[in-house]
Amino acid sequence: MRTPDKNRPITFCVLTDFLESDYHVNVLNGILDFTAENGINLLCFDVGNLASPDSVERGRNILFDIAGWNPGNGIIIASSLIGQYTGPERLRELCRERFKGVPVVTVSEWLKDWPVVLNDAEQGMNDLILHMIRHHGYRRFAIIKGPRGTAAAEEKFDLCITLLKRHNIGINSRYIIETCYGVQAGFQAIEELIDVRKLSFDAVFASNDDTALGAIRALEMRGIAVPDKVAVVGVDNSPAGDFSSPRLTTVNWPNYELGQAAAQTLYDIITGNDPGPVIKALPTRLVIRESCGCSELPRSEAETSGINKRKETLDHLFSAQRSILLDRMIGTVNESYPGKKSVLTEKADTIVNSLQESLEKRDPAVFLKAWEETLPFLLNEGYTDPLLNSLLQTLRNHVIPRIGDCDKLLMADNLFFKAMETTGLKASGARFSRYLLDTNRDRNLDSFFAMLDNTRDLAQQLSIMDNRIPSLGIDDFFLVLYETNKPETDTGCASLFIGIHDNRRAAVDREGIKLPIRDIIGKGILPGLTDYKLAVQALFWGEDHIGFILMDVKNFADYPFSSLRNRLSMSLRNTLLLDRIRNLTGNMEKIMKEKDKDIANAVMAMQNEVKKLQDILTGGRDEDFTGSYDDFRIQKAVSYIQENYQREITLEAVAKKLFLRPDYFSHFFKLKTGTGFLEYLTSFRLEKALKLLENPQLSIKEIASMVGYRDPNYFGKIIKKQTGLMPTEYRKQVLSGKTKPQTP
Repeated sequence: MRTPDKNRPITFCVLTDFLESDYHVNVLNGILDFTAENGINLLCFDVGNLASPDSVERGRNILFDIAGWNPGNGIIIASSLIGQYTGPERLRELCRERFKGVPVVTVSEWLKDWPVVLNDAEQGMNDLILHMIRHHGYRRFAIIKGPRGTAAAEEKFDLCITLLKRHNIGINSRYIIETCYGVQAGFQAIEELIDVRKLSFDAVFASNDDTALGAIRALEMRGIAVPDKVAVVGVDNSPAGDFSSPRLTTVNWPNYELGQAAAQTLYDIITGNDPGPVIKALPTRLVIRESCGCSELPRSEAETSGINKRKETLDHLFSAQRSILLDRMIGTVNESYPGKKSVLTEKADTIVNSLQESLEKRDPAVFLKAWEETLPFLLNEGYTDPLLNSLLQTLRNHVIPRIGDCDKLLMADNLFFKAMETTGLKASGARFSRYLLDTNRDRNLDSFFAMLDNTRDLAQQLSIMDNRIPSLGIDDFFLVLYETNKPETDTGCASLFIGIHDNRRAAVDREGIKLPIRDIIGKGILPGLTDYKLAVQALFWGEDHIGFILMDVKNFADYPFSSLRNRLSMSLRNTLLLDRIRNLTGNMEKIMKEKDKDIANAVMAMQNEVKKLQDILTGGRDEDFTGSYDDFRIQKAVSYIQENYQREITLEAVAKKLFLRPDYFSHFFKLKTGTGFLEYLTSFRLEKALKLLENPQLSIKEIASMVGYRDPNYFGKIIKKQTGLMPTEYRKQVLSGKTKPQTP
């Protein structure tokens, strides 16, 4: 293990596959806050899913190797999805090779060699299933399972099946949909269950909240009210579930605490303290809202207990009961928005004192003024109106049942009502202000990239970055470019072209600071920094690697990392291609003088680079294509389906190929073609399948596989839905001439 230098701060190296989902933001912010509180430096590498079949994911994998040269004092593997395609054993081997001698802590995926911090799913899941069965009486469940091979998704699914069986509820495999995470995945799962499989059910269990929200949307688009007709529940307690309509019942996954615990464990290992057990399991808890069928508003303590509370004096209520009240307020915040409890701790005493004074003096203005003055501070720290109203409800539930004076009871109830009114108004104003800030940031980003795209001279682009990056709210920014587009991380070289730290530009020559790739961070960037929290993102386009950027992180929820990476990659790729063409042209002139036989090779190389540039600048448009760009994108989507229909195709994969959001692409495809994406894919596969069924040499199973269906039984149902006959019978009828071949 690398012993930390007492004269230098400790540095954590964090590996993640994504920077922007609710799960990743909470885990990474937990680590970020721990490092900030303890004076620890942070490098967070966005390495993607290792060995992914998707080129966009593979483009980020190069950072896994670069992280191996810059592991700091220890590694946190912050997401099990890094090994989604390699599997845990291969991921373990890769980590042992790359991070030899460096302490490692993993989150959610135990790799045996190192400590792991994970969520103890059993308690929360057990409470959720019991609530659905005993409280609501649901018996017919559909399950939307997460990605195969990921530890967290498999654990949730296995627990769900086990708990249902424990209550004598079996699940037919037709009611189980295996998919990825996300709103679109939930939408497509309901589409498959209802439209294709023609199933009905009482309740849907989704493997995470985003998937559950997609399922709710799909059900309501089909006129199936949630929770009146079908209940939907999720897992992880993302902020989006608290804003949905109906609000989502879920299991609280303490992801922020996961990040904090992982950071604490690594810190203890590095500093020689006892890190505790190898496997740390954090408790999970049921969060009841409305999507399961429960009432919308939480009830007071007196109502929930069913007993008449002993009335207490105000002095006793706000002195002897004070610590209990403060703990409950903190607990309310920590339940839905971990990481924000420390902010409330500073203001909780003021809120409670003003409430006590208002009740004692019978003057509502004292509490209302204090609450109104506190709101801007809490809203600025990211508190939402549902959270603030939950906080008021917690206060009300504790205070109202304990007030014996009727006048004070009425005044207190009126106080809370007016405070909630004020919260709604202030929160609306805060949302609008946030919208203006986000709009201004997006406008600045658009302006920044318009300036970059307006020139194809690298020196001019670097100058624009130098001048405009600080205005985007980025205090630290470093740009590294590789020497070639196929770099070897062990032996290749790279150059540092941009260096901005604390909003001040470092003295970097326009020719760049050239170093081996393995040393560019450790020797070219970090020596000049004293306190840093940096996210590292790969720049690439297709199979071509460009370089990487490092930028400061204050809160992982505050910046569109993917958008910045993708747009910067595209702009630099175009410029570097032109530079390569210019260099090839110059080389050609030399070759013409020296070796005539090499001219043809140089011309061909130049033509290939020109073709690549044309493809990027036109989006890969065919020369004979003259339609609009929207029509071109539809043509590319249709071509992709027609070329890959034998394989597993998802809407997300096609959308990613076109650099569109899945929900936008789904709407865009239907608008342009008049049919949904899944309908078009199914229709095209059917057309191919019906042709193949005319060949008696092919088995039904072979045909199903040839047109992209793994399950022959499901394939048979698709054929029957189209022709009215099962595949074997349809083939007999066509071959005997009793039925004419059909087309979808």
